[in-house]
Amino acid sequence: KTMKQKLPFYLIFCGLAVVLALLHFNKKQIQGDSLLDQQAPLSHLGDTPLKHPRDYPVLVMFSATWCPSCQKTLPVMKNLGLPIYKVFYRDPNARKKYPAKMPKYIFDDTGKIGDAWKIRGVPQTFLLDKDNIIRWQHGGMIQKSDIAATLRPLIKRLKKN
Repeated sequence: KTMKQKLPFYLIFCGLAVVLALLHFNKKQIQGDSLLDQQAPLSHLGDTPLKHPRDYPVLVMFSATWCPSCQKTLPVMKNLGLPIYKVFYRDPNARKKYPAKMPKYIFDDTGKIGDAWKIRGVPQTFLLDKDNIIRWQHGGMIQKSDIAATLRPLIKRLKKN
């Protein structure tokens, strides 16, 4: 075949490669870098009960009041029966909507906490074991199927340890 005959094939191949690279980049941008099996970066959280010793796992959810996926994710997570610490990421309006004295609400107006957790978008959810090691990380809305297949068995195992 001549080069002219091969050109459409090469253009399609290159176009597909670009599309796949962009999809991968966007997913990475939303999910951020993985902190799985690492110590949770708690130093920027101020005085929160999350820093105190405990014998059970907890969830940390980076969220925003303007995020519809965040609002849909929270009720699904509440059914897990674990404490949920909600970090309002780069969302100064959250202070107006939620009482500042709620110990499970953390306000990250500047993004400094989110930067330490490598947050690139919301919602972003973490499961911490009793020693504050990140055992599960999820970017985007959490579905009931995610909970049944992955999260519930992991929580059950962490509660035994």
